[in-house]
Amino acid sequence: MKLFIFIDGSYLFKASNQNGFHYNIKELPNGLAKRLNYNFNLIKTYYYCSVPDPEYEDDIGKERARKQILGLEQLKKIPLLDVRVFKLRYGMRTLRHKVTCTHCQNEFYLNDNVLTKREKGVDICIAVDMLSQAYNNAYDVALLLTGDSDFVPAIEKVKALGKIVYCAAFKNPPFDKLAKACDGYILLNNKIGGIYPRK
Repeated sequence: MKLFIFIDGSYLFKASNQNGFHYNIKELPNGLAKRLNYNFNLIKTYYYCSVPDPEYEDDIGKERARKQILGLEQLKKIPLLDVRVFKLRYGMRTLRHKVTCTHCQNEFYLNDNVLTKREKGVDICIAVDMLSQAYNNAYDVALLLTGDSDFVPAIEKVKALGKIVYCAAFKNPPFDKLAKACDGYILLNNKIGGIYPRK
């Protein structure tokens, strides 16, 4: 059976740190495929991630963005790995917080304008790729690595096309709703090839 893997890179990075693991993206797809079933033929892995826009970053952020982009260029050389890169979206957010004067004990509020970053378009791209490749009969089995229950409607549509869908996620945060929508799930830990305990 033909297997496609779809990896939410932002989730993988944050949740692996939160759960005390690190990962090797070159090894992970094969580790996941073996954990599922040795009879599955891994055809392709999609890896989705967002990178900072150097225009909005300070010197440290610019250097971090440069290294991340160089790393992603290396990932693109890995066979059967399709890397989809998005730029983070920036905006200003006003944070209001209460302050108490140490002299008169009066309370007042201060407003701080903070530069925020967020992903835009990644989830839609994952859902579209899953659905379009299912419709084109490119795979029999999909494995979605994420903890985001927003994918449940897309998973249900893919299953309605006759495909088998698994999800893979770390223990925290819980992913019960996502797991219930799938045909099965993989709990990510260091028993999976490509995932290692953080020292």
